[in-house]
Amino acid sequence: MAELRLAFHAMPSAHRFHEPFLARNRALATLLEDGEYGRAESELTTYLDDALELILGALREREGENA
Repeated sequence: MAELRLAFHAMPSAHRFHEPFLARNRALATLLEDGEYGRAESELTTYLDDALELILGALREREGENA
């Protein structure tokens, strides 16, 4: 959890990072409430892959700035 917080700290704008995921959070919650577990799993996998790419991209940018 601490490592994830450090990665979030690397994001240039926490709001800009988290905002696109708000609707996706609601969609995931709805899928789970509706018992659509397979679809929720698929969406969550994509969600996490997208978040990972955003975090890695931000870290690469910071690394480039510090080089």
